[in-house]
Amino acid sequence: MQITRLVKKEDVVRVSNLIEEAMKTPKCIRIPIVKTIEQIVIENECTRTFFFNYPEVAEIAHPGQFIMLGVYRKIKEEMSEEIPLSLSYVDKERGIIGVTVKHVPPPSTTDSLFKHSKGDEVTIRGPYGKGFELKGSNVAVVGGGIGIAPLAYLVEELIKNHIKTTVFLGGKSVSELLFADRIRKTGATLILSTEDGSVGNKGTVTNVFSKYIRRSSYDHVYTCGRERMMKKILTICLKYCISAQFSLERYIKCGRGICGHCAIDGYRVCTDGPVFPIEIVKNLKDFGKRQLDEDGAVANLKF
Repeated sequence: MQITRLVKKEDVVRVSNLIEEAMKTPKCIRIPIVKTIEQIVIENECTRTFFFNYPEVAEIAHPGQFIMLGVYRKIKEEMSEEIPLSLSYVDKERGIIGVTVKHVPPPSTTDSLFKHSKGDEVTIRGPYGKGFELKGSNVAVVGGGIGIAPLAYLVEELIKNHIKTTVFLGGKSVSELLFADRIRKTGATLILSTEDGSVGNKGTVTNVFSKYIRRSSYDHVYTCGRERMMKKILTICLKYCISAQFSLERYIKCGRGICGHCAIDGYRVCTDGPVFPIEIVKNLKDFGKRQLDEDGAVANLKF
């Protein structure tokens, strides 16, 4: 017995409208596009920056947004998953974008990426997420380790918009201090700190920031790095009643808010973030404590 289901006209119209709306989304966001690695810069022994010619992404990208990058190992049978990577470089005039990546021991997608050379191909889709909003007239930017990657691009935009900017850059040792020369060239004030005292102030970047903030008049703070570091930045900003934005990291699978793998207290980091204002972050119960691991199970944060 054949059953015929009647399709309502309004359903057809609704689906048609959804398809039409989806097609208005730039192609670079809708689907992965194969791109060639144009240049690789070795930042330190475990960190590299990969550059791509991608004008469509460069044109619409904002500081704090990320792309999903698909990596293929040299052995065709082994295909790595996509990983989210913050944009660390964007040159809108030349149409160049860059992502800065810290190596993770195998098996990992970053390990696969590090096996690639100039001229090899990867797939890219994006940009995704809510980036930083340019606010304030005298701001502080606090970054630790690889967390400086999206902040370096932000600093360039802050300076272009004539916002007085002080950058607090920290790491365990001098080798972890990325983009120091690049930040200096912008004209921003740069304050370095290392835990081993190899350069700049000895101590953590949060301790150095807390000393400076007592005698400064910052009206906004931007931060990205290990979550336990940002947790301390949150405490400092609340103490001194300073507004702030935080770039959060979670396991992102789809990048479109569909799978929920990156959820934190009901928010989806890939679409509601990754940048969140202090008004939201201060109420996040899992901030600095827990996340969903790569298998979707609740796990305590390791960073």
